Amino acid sequence: MIKACYAKLLSLNVLNMNNVRTPLLSTEGEQHIKNGKIEYSEKEYYEKQFAMLRSFEEVDSLKSPNAVDEAQDCEEQAQHERAMNISNWANAFLLVFKIYATIKSRSLAVAASTLDSLLDLLAGGILWFTNLSMKTINIYKYPIGKLRVQPVGIIIFAAVMATLGFQVLLEAVEQSIQDKPSEKMTSQQLVRLYTIMLTASAVKIVLWFYCRSSGSKIVRAYAKDHYFDVVTNLVGLIAAVLGDKFYWWIDPAGAIILALYTITNWSGTVLENAGTILRSKELILFVHIPSASYSSLRLILNCQRTCH
Repeated sequence: MIKACYAKLLSLNVLNMNNVRTPLLSTEGEQHIKNGKIEYSEKEYYEKQFAMLRSFEEVDSLKSPNAVDEAQDCEEQAQHERAMNISNWANAFLLVFKIYATIKSRSLAVAASTLDSLLDLLAGGILWFTNLSMKTINIYKYPIGKLRVQPVGIIIFAAVMATLGFQVLLEAVEQSIQDKPSEKMTSQQLVRLYTIMLTASAVKIVLWFYCRSSGSKIVRAYAKDHYFDVVTNLVGLIAAVLGDKFYWWIDPAGAIILALYTITNWSGTVLENAGTILRSKELILFVHIPSASYSSLRLILNCQRTCH
């Protein structure tokens, strides 16, 4: 329809405006007459018509996306779900091995790393449910979709992780005050501890590289968690080994460092994503001014809903 109108205007040879003196009048492009003279030239009028047709074509193209774009969107969504599923299954398997390492080593730093893996499953379930909720579309309740569900899920995820860090901090401080060193580990226990913690770190590094380049905020939250797990695994392993070989207080000191790092890191994530949910007055004003001054008739804008 739009292309047909465009071709019709071309067939009328309206682009050659130099030899035409009488403008066409229409209800949409009505010419204002002032002192017996035409206020706007016919050439300007048709230029506006062509610009309007081109804008209609752009809107039409956005309204009807081609099959290539839809296929790309489906492929990206499948990649995001694959990354989340792989991360959840990896967290489940690594949790089992780290629980075993915690029982055998009796290290508080390793226990802190294991608790982190335990809450990874809980937080992963939160992010998975968030992603599932975004697929349910209701244009009446959510005109622009559920994009704002993403930061809500990430905030819950980060709040759980920060709470974990505070709990580990209390346990480490309590052990340091009690001044009760743990039992020494045997050489066999040390080998198992090395194997489990280094394997878990290697798996998390691979998952971090796999998830960090994703376009989904939820998958990037997984990537951040994988990177954090690498740090906690290595710090926990070093603190446990040094505490066993040299001074016992190194183990709870390592747990305190991990707890403070957890609280600081994930508290910043909460504040960052909370800012994206809050409504900005500048954004509403930016939308209101062009809307109110769009028409030359000075229409009164009595209602505005800004979705961001």
